[in-house]
Amino acid sequence: MEQSNSVRSDERARRRAEFSTRIALFASSAAVCAFTLLCVLALVKQSYRFRLRKETIRLRFRKAVLFREDVDRAIKGALRSVGTIDLAENGLAKLIRRVERCGWIERVVWAEAVGLRLRIGVSLRQPFAALVRGSRLLLCDRKARTITSRVSFADVAGNGLVVVDAGGVRRWEKAAMCICDIVYKNRAVCDAYGVKITMVKASAGGRFNLVSSDGRLFEWGYAPGGPGVDYLSVKEKLGNLRLVLRNPEARRCKRVVLWSAPVGQVSDGRGLEQRRRQ
Repeated sequence: MEQSNSVRSDERARRRAEFSTRIALFASSAAVCAFTLLCVLALVKQSYRFRLRKETIRLRFRKAVLFREDVDRAIKGALRSVGTIDLAENGLAKLIRRVERCGWIERVVWAEAVGLRLRIGVSLRQPFAALVRGSRLLLCDRKARTITSRVSFADVAGNGLVVVDAGGVRRWEKAAMCICDIVYKNRAVCDAYGVKITMVKASAGGRFNLVSSDGRLFEWGYAPGGPGVDYLSVKEKLGNLRLVLRNPEARRCKRVVLWSAPVGQVSDGRGLEQRRRQ
């Protein structure tokens, strides 16, 4: 009888110990779950707020970019100027507006927040030429819209671009882009003779001159669709330019008219000299 009571007492003690262990495990599990939930809530709350700092901004370019250092500096500066954005308060739209003010940005293509990361895709404005504006030299796109980046003549030449001096006249700057396009598409004409067109310069009346790397000036005439019509077509002007460049005697002529003489009449040095004197 005493042995039976002893067994029952041991059984009750064992059950109490198991129950206490289960309670402790349950309490520990509940504490871990609560802590995890709080962390998740904190992360969710934090994911709505982004602080843009220099060390957290990373740029990736899908293809080669001219003046990459300037692009990198300008975009990072625009992002850092935003500071902290709150997605819950339409912060993403504010960020897009601020980024699109950067001169290098054509438009924001997409923007999204993924976890603790904020990703933005943009379309860049491509430098097409450099405009002379007073004492400054500014990059511009194909539509002659300036990009907020001051550069030097050496930087422009090193990147294969042409300088445009249109006297600050807006309509001439736009017309000069057509001349630049012709120059870019026909580089082989000059490259074959070791010469480069470095500047497109507007003259009175809206005609344009081409300035070469060896100091010569070629009177090109009006841009296609310009205020006037030249005697020769673009193809004929390029033919004249080719004849002038390949003629050794023509190197003495520092100024040559390409737009008024028929192709072939400037093929000899004597004819060039006569036109220069006129």
